[in-house]
Amino acid sequence: MKRKLIFAAALLVLCTPMLTACAGRNKPEGSSGSGSVSAENEQSGSAKDPAAGVNVKEDPADLKEAQKTLEKFFDACKRHRNDAVIGFSNVERIPEFSAVAGVTLTDEESQNAIQSAIDTYSNLDDYKIETGSLNKAAIGTYANYLAEAKEIGGFLRENGDGAIADAADKLFTPIEKIYSFPVTVTRYDASNSDKMYVIQTAEGEWRVDLGLLQAMVDYMSVSKVKNANGEAKRAAEAVKSAASGNKELNGEYHFDGDQLVSADGKTELSAAAQQFAEKLKSAYDFGSDRKTAHLYLRFEKGELKAAAVQKDFQEIPYYGTWPEAVEEHYMYYFASIDDAMLYAAGEYENAAPF
Repeated sequence: MKRKLIFAAALLVLCTPMLTACAGRNKPEGSSGSGSVSAENEQSGSAKDPAAGVNVKEDPADLKEAQKTLEKFFDACKRHRNDAVIGFSNVERIPEFSAVAGVTLTDEESQNAIQSAIDTYSNLDDYKIETGSLNKAAIGTYANYLAEAKEIGGFLRENGDGAIADAADKLFTPIEKIYSFPVTVTRYDASNSDKMYVIQTAEGEWRVDLGLLQAMVDYMSVSKVKNANGEAKRAAEAVKSAASGNKELNGEYHFDGDQLVSADGKTELSAAAQQFAEKLKSAYDFGSDRKTAHLYLRFEKGELKAAAVQKDFQEIPYYGTWPEAVEEHYMYYFASIDDAMLYAAGEYENAAPF
């Protein structure tokens, strides 16, 4: 129970939501994990920014209302008025933030997590809110993810994660506007600056966001890795069936689209490999609706030893592996599908610093 409470209160609340700064998880430079929206593109968007084309205009009245909501929230925190903290934020949704990450809290755990979050924000001596602005990049990213959510939910249900998909359907609804504000909080004579978000729901209500945007990022990120792993397992089953009895398959092969090539891209395929390729194309759907861009296989005397897949979401590659499914944290250190194959084969050396 304690572990679950730490997960809900610390991971989803103590970290300010960073929908624009990490449209996915934080990744090392050069990683091929989920995309990001840089701070410089936060307001106007760019060619690769999902905010491009978002038809939302800055409204001085909305900016004023959003800032008032944030001020009322912090005033309530200073005065330890829990009811007001709840009224001006979405802190009560912490159990739902947890549910989309696969953590189900009991009623007691939920209340403890909510109270822990309130206590954390209420532990301040003073605050200062700088001038805010309409965050078009965050609005665009959220809208983009929301458009993908139904498809992602279908993939999750295929892989037996229907409860998480159901929780996401309930939690993630349209957001009209997102305003971001630089905030400096002083505690025990020490100051800390960060960015906070105030969102306007489809019903027109303003709320300080204490985890919804981050929950969306986490949900989409984890779900896409889960989907890629599910696709690797599905592909492996089809490969084993297509390769049955074919003892001449040795070494590594790539399927780029629906064309089989040798690992080096130069060696001419044997008759056995060509026969296998035709059987696999009949057994495995390489259609665009599955988003499988690349399949990497390793054989030893006709037996499939490892498989890795690359799936593209919004032109961003995600990798899945078999027989061991890669964890999301590791995937973000993969530079390419080659690293995914090493992981699948148990040969990957973790690039994480710790």
